[in-house]
Amino acid sequence: MCTLTYLPTNNGFIVTQNRDESPLRGKPIFPYKSESPLAHYPKDPDGDGTWMAATKDTVVCVLNGAFEPHERHLPYKHSRGLLPLLILNRPDHELKLSDAEELEPFSVFIFNSKYVRRYTWDAQDLYLEEFSPSDRHIFQSAPLYSPAMQSLRSDWFFNWSIIHPTPHPKDILEFHLLGGEGNGETDICMYRPGVQTTAITQVVCTPLSTTYSYRNLLSDEEGEISF
Repeated sequence: MCTLTYLPTNNGFIVTQNRDESPLRGKPIFPYKSESPLAHYPKDPDGDGTWMAATKDTVVCVLNGAFEPHERHLPYKHSRGLLPLLILNRPDHELKLSDAEELEPFSVFIFNSKYVRRYTWDAQDLYLEEFSPSDRHIFQSAPLYSPAMQSLRSDWFFNWSIIHPTPHPKDILEFHLLGGEGNGETDICMYRPGVQTTAITQVVCTPLSTTYSYRNLLSDEEGEISF
């Protein structure tokens, strides 16, 4: 749940996310549809949640960690993967301090045509940041990527943006799969012993329809739904 990009388009936006996890974790179920909230996502069988859930007009994503690496203090109240569904079930997409307490540090992002928001929990305080929905953004997980790594990867993204002023969804998918310099430690599609990019998810949202695509890199399975 560790590299996330947001691209505004002429009639909506594109959110793409690489899930960096242990390859031993259970195989996600896609497509999965919940009724309350009415949302679509890949369901994580281990935590019963997800790293990226979408309704017709809003996408909520989770990245592990806050602003810097942290020590784990088990047990936690529940999986951070339940937060997207909790947020989408609220009309104002709000996250409260009581929702974050007793959870492992996280960053949750909320995307729609009106705003881009980040809630960050560092195990002590809950922070809210606002970003321009008319700008491009890349967000990365602090536990996996040092500030120097994040800076390098951000440079790749913004250089890619210059070359792709009006990108197609497949263009940013290609960046999430191939971006980098051939180093598994830092590439956008990362590979390290015990943790790697296991899936790439993308939501393309327009006023007429929303399309959710999922690619499992371990099984080479792909799926897509529109709603």
